[in-house]
Amino acid sequence: MRKDFDEMYRLGLYGNGIERIKLKKAVQIIQKASASQVKIVDIGHDNFDSACEALELGSVDMAVVDMAQLIRMEKNDENLPYGVVISGVLKRGDSRYVMIRKRHAKDLIENAVVASECDAVFVLLEDIKAARLHNSFLYRYTIMDYGECVPVHGEGVYAMLTKGKKEAVRTARELSHKSTAECFEIEDDIISRVMQNVYVKTCDVYARISSDRLEIYADVTGNRGRIRVNERGTFVNKNLIITKIVDRISKSM
Repeated sequence: MRKDFDEMYRLGLYGNGIERIKLKKAVQIIQKASASQVKIVDIGHDNFDSACEALELGSVDMAVVDMAQLIRMEKNDENLPYGVVISGVLKRGDSRYVMIRKRHAKDLIENAVVASECDAVFVLLEDIKAARLHNSFLYRYTIMDYGECVPVHGEGVYAMLTKGKKEAVRTARELSHKSTAECFEIEDDIISRVMQNVYVKTCDVYARISSDRLEIYADVTGNRGRIRVNERGTFVNKNLIITKIVDRISKSM
């Protein structure tokens, strides 16, 4: 009986609306793939803070959180509760955006996020799928290429937070998706370098690995305007590709 208890861990579920739908899907992936017994614990409909609090209080042993939330926390000089760590990341979902327009709406001006009179909006493809919002009779849907619309840093990445429970930590490490983690580190590295330039205001980077190939997309705004850059090559040459991206941005800013 004691052995069964030791091999079980509690996985927290929280959130509202589309966020909860996506988190529930992530939780189910972990539950299905886990070699240990998993108990799903509903920790309410609050936001990311409720997951951190539940881990801190010991109400759950693992919680899945949007990596973008952790990035915002870091930017605000906030830290995870004592003892709570990122033990792994799940395979990244589809991070492309979709441009949604009313049928027969006029074309958008370049770089518009929301056109005049809300002729169009940009929504994550994963959000449309999760909420089943597709309505081809009323709207036109255009899936944007990564080069046209670079995702916000961390978009589509879900981190597994744990606090000491052996089985939860082991599961997170076993399920952690290697190429997703590598891509996130590449993005983080480029953003860190680019943001050292005092003329840069914002920087979003998206990296993806396919077989032995690496592609990197960046969207940067600064005092001289906006630039989008793209570099690709073999993964073994990732340092060279990263340097090319950073140099191109630096010369343009």
